[in-house]
Amino acid sequence: MHSTVWDRDAGEGQFRVSGLAVEVLDPGQRRRYGDALFEKIQLRPEEPEYHLFSIDVKSAAFTAVRDGEMTHQVWKAA
Repeated sequence: MHSTVWDRDAGEGQFRVSGLAVEVLDPGQRRRYGDALFEKIQLRPEEPEYHLFSIDVKSAAFTAVRDGEMTHQVWKAA
């Protein structure tokens, strides 16, 4: 995933997340997700009409230009 840069000088910066998305097919995991979602917002997706993914984040980075200098911060999974 990558955020959009809103201005030409990139002063607000940009954020990027890299990893792997795996579709969740296990009925128990899908039920627990539906229960948690219903508890929070009173909405339960109808089976099998939705896709559910587990995200394994491998790295994240933030880059911005401040006072004419580029800053770059990186996080990587251990």
